Amino acid sequence: MASFVDWHDDWALGVPALDAQHRELADCLNRLAEASAGEGSDPATLKSLATELCTRARRHFRYEEDLMRASGYPGLVEHAREHAMLLAELKSSFDRHLDAQTSRLPPDLLAALRTWLVVHIVHDDRDLAEHLRHTTAANGGAGRG
Repeated sequence: MASFVDWHDDWALGVPALDAQHRELADCLNRLAEASAGEGSDPATLKSLATELCTRARRHFRYEEDLMRASGYPGLVEHAREHAMLLAELKSSFDRHLDAQTSRLPPDLLAALRTWLVVHIVHDDRDLAEHLRHTTAANGGAGRG
């Protein structure tokens, strides 16, 4: 099966920890989509993968917000608000679809997750990475993660 999210090298932000976390999120989403599409998928596997995706996203968002606070990122409040809204939407969507003991997630939900991930990486976090590079350069190279 082809990957649901095909990683593109131009998505890399040049911040190693963020790039690694984004790849992990893409991998987790790929496993969730594959489990949902597979014959004989079971609700427990889907629920476990959905929980893993939420946990990884929450951890990633917390890491980003810590970087934003430490570097004085001017978009912190708005970016953190988007994180909170996405986590709430994920929980609501997964609760609605997985509590029904389904063995498949709706294709539109998976597509929305893929779109979110790509937009999050190539737009929202690119602004953060630029800020971090600028802040790091202004501080003589200290603090790069």
